[in-house]
Amino acid sequence: MFLLLKDGVLDFDLDLLVELLAVIDHQIERIEDEISRSPDPDGLGHFDRMEGVIGLGFVACQQYIHATYPQLRVKNKSEAIQAAPKHSSGRSVTEVINAAANFWKHHDEWPGIKQKNAEEKTRAVINSLVPSSADYVMGNVLYELLQPQAPRFASVVHLLTQWRDLLIVATA
Repeated sequence: MFLLLKDGVLDFDLDLLVELLAVIDHQIERIEDEISRSPDPDGLGHFDRMEGVIGLGFVACQQYIHATYPQLRVKNKSEAIQAAPKHSSGRSVTEVINAAANFWKHHDEWPGIKQKNAEEKTRAVINSLVPSSADYVMGNVLYELLQPQAPRFASVVHLLTQWRDLLIVATA
């Protein structure tokens, strides 16, 4: 929930997200350190751990999007997710975040389910940044989403704040 003030926005959900993502960014840094010191980071599972941590970060961001857009008086979720800011791929930042979260949550179950439409839509968004069939999709999506900045969720918060603020102005 957020409140519009004369001099800004008081966003309780964003405050919680910032706290959660600080923990996730700290874990990313720890795993990167372990990777740099490891003789076999892939074999020892460091990259898999990184994928899990980054996947959780995308899910936390997705939750923020889903908690925020209903307050913005947009017609529907699709309109909110398609809104600016845009990534250089042409996709909206929130569309990429939403797809990354859905990919991480559901990709293991896709070979056995019948919801091909959801899988195809998610993969199409992911494929606009990195191949969805590649190893370590989450890490690669975060890197591509933020480059040339470091792949940290603190930078994603800035993008989500821009998204919220642009929609506030657009629906005022």
